[in-house]
Amino acid sequence: MTEYCHRLWQAVLEQALYDATWPKKAHPEYMREAREWFFSPLHEDDFFHVCALAGRSPRKLKEYLKDHLAAGKLYRRRKDKVKNV
Repeated sequence: MTEYCHRLWQAVLEQALYDATWPKKAHPEYMREAREWFFSPLHEDDFFHVCALAGRSPRKLKEYLKDHLAAGKLYRRRKDKVKNV
């Protein structure tokens, strides 16, 4: 898979992280759906597939998001790149 494909799917993951952690910016329904997509067994296959396409570890991304939510941190697109997770 090309680097461009990885970047595209990394952007999908970044948007989902942003939606899951920015309650003031994201529509409440987007936030709920994003968190559900990360943690619900119903969406696990889709989540794992997108992580594979992005070249990222699903386990690490879930841990990263759990830590951010527990600490009340927000995902900042420029600072917290999915590439670094």
